[in-house]
Amino acid sequence: MRKAFTLPVAALFIVACTDSTAPDNNASMAESVRGPAAALSLSEGFESGASNVGVWTPERFSTSPGTKAKAATTFLGRFADELVTLRVPAGMTNLTLTFDIYIIGSWDGAGIQGFGGDLWQVEVERAGVRANLFHTSFSNQNTKPQHYPNQIDKGTRPNGTKALALNALGYPKASAKFDVGDAIYRMSFNVSNPTGGEVIFHFHTTTPLQGETDESWGLDNVQVSGN
Repeated sequence: MRKAFTLPVAALFIVACTDSTAPDNNASMAESVRGPAAALSLSEGFESGASNVGVWTPERFSTSPGTKAKAATTFLGRFADELVTLRVPAGMTNLTLTFDIYIIGSWDGAGIQGFGGDLWQVEVERAGVRANLFHTSFSNQNTKPQHYPNQIDKGTRPNGTKALALNALGYPKASAKFDVGDAIYRMSFNVSNPTGGEVIFHFHTTTPLQGETDESWGLDNVQVSGN
């Protein structure tokens, strides 16, 4: 595993993910002393397996059942409570991370009505320091709200708010009382990295799920671009 370079902590900015959310950990951005770098754009849909946008840990894949709305697709996952990391090689002083997250099964959202919440987070790490990019919850039940597209301290919204698609992947509903078997959401984050060292992204739940066969998630259509 590549050793992380020592970097100053820089500001993080969410550019296209929510209504009015902001990252939890902002710091003043150091002015870069490096010359302009060449633009770079890497993308991965995982249809052929291994990624070309960086190094994933763990790296395992699933294929969705598919529907008339969306053909079967291969994606990174399914995961429950594992920590998933993406190591982006050094070389970019500003980069944008975009991805689709697949929310599969009986996610309970914000945790109202006596059910524990199902929360999920993405963080960025530089110089061994992890900082929040986005922390939210998802619900696949019409009677239970979620935080997305808000962060967890910004209030709740109805389940499925700002989803790209509902029930498009083809996963079955948990039972007759559940309204959604799967949901797709797209997130995008702009990260400043003045010294151009390695950047590590961490994806994980912050509350325990009920197990992969009941509640799980995955990532697809990942793109890393910058200069």
